[in-house]
Amino acid sequence: MQIAARYNVRTVHVQYVGVLYNDKQEVGGGSGLLIGDSLVLTNSHVIGREENYKSFEVNARLGSRNANPIKVTAIHRDDARDLALLELSQPVGNSGGASRCPMPVIDDNQQAPMGTQLYLLGYPLDLDLSISSGLISNQ
Repeated sequence: MQIAARYNVRTVHVQYVGVLYNDKQEVGGGSGLLIGDSLVLTNSHVIGREENYKSFEVNARLGSRNANPIKVTAIHRDDARDLALLELSQPVGNSGGASRCPMPVIDDNQQAPMGTQLYLLGYPLDLDLSISSGLISNQ
C-alpha cells in the first residue's frame, strides 16, 4: 500500500470519447504516467485514432477515475513502440510533491535483471486504480 500511496498521484486514467461518422459513440482508455507537470506517457493502443471519428476528445484524470478531467490538447505517437505522449491543456503543478517521473530510466539490463520484482499501478478495464506485482521475465 505504501507504493500506491506514494505514486498514485502520478498515475493517470486516460479516457477518449469519439463520435463515429455513423453517430455512434465510442469510449475507451487505460492508464498513463504523469511526467513533469503537463505530459502523460501511455500506450498508443490506449488512445483511439482521431481520424476515425467525426469528433474526438481525450481527457486525463490524476489519482482517481473520479478526479476532475484535464483536456489533452496534443497526442504524439510512436506506433512502432506502441507509445503515446499526451500534452495536457494545463500544468498540474507539484502533484503530490513529486515534480518529475518517479522512477529512473533503466537502460542497462544489469540494473533490472530477469527475476527482478516490480509493481504496476493502473486502471484495468473499467476499474479504479489497482496495483499488481510481477517479475521481469524477458529483456
